Amino acid sequence: MTGTIGGSPTATTGSGTSMGGDMTSSTTDVGSGGNQGATVSVGGAGMTSTGDVDVTAGSTTTGTDTTGGGTGGTGGYDSHCTREETEANKAVVRDGITEVFVNGNGDAIDDYWADPYIQHNPAANSGVATFKSFFSNVSPGFYSLTRLIGECDKVLIHGSYQGSGPTFDMLRVDPESMRMVEHWDAAAGGSLDGATEVVDVELTGANRELVIGFVNNVLIGGNTAEGGNYLADDIVDYSAGGESGAQAFIERVSGITYNTIHHQIADGNFVFTLSEGTEGGTAYGYYDLFAVEDGKIAEHWGARLQVQAGVSGEGIF
Repeated sequence: MTGTIGGSPTATTGSGTSMGGDMTSSTTDVGSGGNQGATVSVGGAGMTSTGDVDVTAGSTTTGTDTTGGGTGGTGGYDSHCTREETEANKAVVRDGITEVFVNGNGDAIDDYWADPYIQHNPAANSGVATFKSFFSNVSPGFYSLTRLIGECDKVLIHGSYQGSGPTFDMLRVDPESMRMVEHWDAAAGGSLDGATEVVDVELTGANRELVIGFVNNVLIGGNTAEGGNYLADDIVDYSAGGESGAQAFIERVSGITYNTIHHQIADGNFVFTLSEGTEGGTAYGYYDLFAVEDGKIAEHWGARLQVQAGVSGEGIF
């Protein structure tokens, strides 16, 4: 490991430090193929109700945290919070990330982050104090934001850190303090190309139903022959090692045993899931971001992170 940026460790090729805080030399697996050096990312938020079911959200899939979800199928926004609440939380994350990691204004950390700051990155300690010790003096341009989606208190950003490449960060915004208080992340590898803007907000419910149906029926249920009911023929997979086309995508994921959706975010044309599964006898958390167009899944970005306890005792979910 060499060099520092604003007092936080940076890494040689294949590894880097992003908003999580600490650095590890272990390898983070990416998607369904390829590897990315260890990356600790942004600091932020998400729900910790692993294995719970929020029936108010409308989903009853066993073992699934669907607090960001809904029943879908109506074509409306279909969420358990208002659109205004979602946009306010997205603004907190966008403004905080921009101030600290794009503009290099470490003094803004206290304006956007608060304890208990729970880290689900296995390499990072929880707490705002630890976070500030690494990122109070980052250089401007340390992070480049490509896409941002959200639903209620959960917000997902997809972008790139200096020295570490594409990364997913999911954050939870506390509704009382309007600060980021919880964070999950995984190095994504692959490409950041593709759709970036949230559109078709009025189709959020229908798009959620499509994607969650695909995950439950095809990825968890193993009904790969029904993949064509959900996937566009020319779907583009931007994940590391991904190929275009529905058949190639199905073949790639057929080696993964998905078993639980822990988190989901639906925002217009984008739907994100953080799921648990196994591959080659090893348990992973799978980060899958889907973009829907004309009623079919047209684009996908993915990552995976090996299941393990964090240095603060938190699991990756």
